[in-house]
Amino acid sequence: MVVADDKAGAEKQVNAEFTGLARRFADAYPDTDKRFTAGLVEPLIKTYTPKPLRAKELAIRSSLGATRVRLVRQMLTESLLVASIGAALGIGLAYLSIDWLTATVRNLDTPPPSWITFDVDARVLAVTVVATIGAALASSLLPAWMASRNNVVEVLRGERPCI
Repeated sequence: MVVADDKAGAEKQVNAEFTGLARRFADAYPDTDKRFTAGLVEPLIKTYTPKPLRAKELAIRSSLGATRVRLVRQMLTESLLVASIGAALGIGLAYLSIDWLTATVRNLDTPPPSWITFDVDARVLAVTVVATIGAALASSLLPAWMASRNNVVEVLRGERPCI
């Protein structure tokens, strides 16, 4: 319990410091910063986790009989699908941009030597695929784990914050 109080106290202290900075800037530069009179700092987990709508969706699915494994598998499938489409589009654009870049550079008044070429590196491609899988895992497993900790009845009634 002490840790939670320390975190809340630290968050209040940081917000107070940033509010002071914002007010000083608003006083010093009234033409551009007069609207910024307060500062707000939130933990990253609060900023980048899904909003209550996703938690309610998972609570409804759970109340209809979906197991935690099924919910995690659903979120993992969705994330992998979106990440794979993004990676495929990115790789396709990389190959298209190589042709465009090569044509543009060759048409310069003083083109570089012919031995300079533009290619997609296989190692970079492998890193892209690994990063895609890692991002999909992180963006699906963390919210699924957090949502599975919630009491389904309290979330559906709106008595408890979803995250």
